[in-house]
Amino acid sequence: MSETKITPVKSVSKGNLSPVRIVVNSKTGAIITANTDSPEYGYYRVEQTYEVDNIYNGFSELRRVSALRKGKLDVLKKQVMEAQENNLILPGKITTQEYLEDNIPEVIKANVFNKKLSLEQNIDRYAKRAGEKGPVLTYKMKRILSFKFYDANDVLPQITIDHDNVAEIQAWNNNKKASALTSTTSSILPQNEEFLNESAQTTEG
Repeated sequence: MSETKITPVKSVSKGNLSPVRIVVNSKTGAIITANTDSPEYGYYRVEQTYEVDNIYNGFSELRRVSALRKGKLDVLKKQVMEAQENNLILPGKITTQEYLEDNIPEVIKANVFNKKLSLEQNIDRYAKRAGEKGPVLTYKMKRILSFKFYDANDVLPQITIDHDNVAEIQAWNNNKKASALTSTTSSILPQNEEFLNESAQTTEG
């Protein structure tokens, strides 16, 4: 399946996909998690890793993507039991589809967005960010939304949008590095001052 790239900022190639695997909920230790408001329904998480190569600078890295499989608990339990025969490995892949905030397909709004939340809350929930708590990635001042789907039959196209707010992300990264350096320096200096004071008292004694 081909990958669609829109307004690329950097040229990358993707390959060496790992198998899709069912993973344990790190908070509960269970595979299947029941919904609190509708306990007859639930979900489990699937993950996949892949290698990304930056063609320009030759830098390679592994990235991990995940998606949820939702449904009635009895159906999910059957899926998990069948997957246990193959070490919890599933066929297919996890597909990423990204859209600008003003171009979200109606099928995604209808099937992915939480109807209990406002449109703005849903957009914020799926906004693509620089890291877990970093700035939202944008293109021409519009937020990029990123959706992950488990695609058992490999029929969905991969759609990605590269951001153009590069300066904002670089400034955020620089500030984060400076804050980390300041924090490290602050944690070291009091110990050095205490050591100097103790040394001075020892000398005076």
